[in-house]
Amino acid sequence: MTDISKKPRTSGSAVSESTEKSAPAPAFVRLKSLSVEGGDNPGNGIFIPKAGQIFEADAERGQALIACGLAELVKE
Repeated sequence: MTDISKKPRTSGSAVSESTEKSAPAPAFVRLKSLSVEGGDNPGNGIFIPKAGQIFEADAERGQALIACGLAELVKE
């Protein structure tokens, strides 16, 4: 089998060359709870405080909570 890649291979394995980049840190958002009782939200794997309390969540979970009507974005 012939290596047809245009980039010359340096020392080390091909795996180490492809894993040089690190994943970006997750973005967080500040939310205000709209949940009357609060509690664990198994669908998102996050604890939601009682209504009116401010909390943080990663952007993906925050977006899901907003879409479900369980939280709103806090404007600073």
